Amino acid sequence: MTRAGSGKRPAGTGVAVTITGVKAIDRRLRKLEPRIQKKVLTQAMRAGMKIIQKEVKLNARKAFASRTGATVKGVKVRAVKRSRKRFGIDVRINGGAYVGKTFYSAFLEYGTRRMKPRPFMAPAFRSQGKTARDEALKRALEGVEREVRDLAKGG
Repeated sequence: MTRAGSGKRPAGTGVAVTITGVKAIDRRLRKLEPRIQKKVLTQAMRAGMKIIQKEVKLNARKAFASRTGATVKGVKVRAVKRSRKRFGIDVRINGGAYVGKTFYSAFLEYGTRRMKPRPFMAPAFRSQGKTARDEALKRALEGVEREVRDLAKGG
């Protein structure tokens, strides 16, 4: 997990994951131009993170059932800021930790000096992380094969 700021809490309420060593996908992916590579991988990562999003919403509903529902409604799958070499997708609450109308979601997740943490995002990742990873890898392989077929057809 990448941490920023004072070192006590992460800057966002997401979890960073790096997937490496998948040779079957990597070999086929290198046949595609960089723009298509990013498209395929972004679609695959988004599919995986949708699984995490669903679990986060479920956990939030269970934990905060008597509240307004703003935290549950605010759970989004978003693209993270990218560079030429890096890009990604994460699950976050609206604008991120300590921001916007649902700023308190970070207090719930991490706790405060006076309040114990009631995590709902980290347990979702722990319980569905492998499933999300498998789905992302499956979708990446399907996407690469689809794009290679389209290239072979001349489309």
